[in-house]
Amino acid sequence: MQNQISNNSARSDGLKKVLGTSDCDLAKSNALIGRFLGLDVHAETIAVAVAEQDGEVRSLGVIANRAESVRKLIKKLGPAEQLRACYEAGPTG
Repeated sequence: MQNQISNNSARSDGLKKVLGTSDCDLAKSNALIGRFLGLDVHAETIAVAVAEQDGEVRSLGVIANRAESVRKLIKKLGPAEQLRACYEAGPTG
């Protein structure tokens, strides 16, 4: 456990050096981010998962790969300004 804590601390220190930020800056930045959104994009569907700041990760299911479906999803999850998203897609996009 202690090794994991020191590894996390070292990563945090390294990130602060690269970004030129302090603990206070990182805390403010994290406070603005409410959720992390993961999207696995396919031709017809998008598998959706969300990770909360407390570490909880859960699948939200599958939506149609349509702009309107993505808009509805974002509205459901809260203010877009508090979301960070990443997606995984194949060679077609």
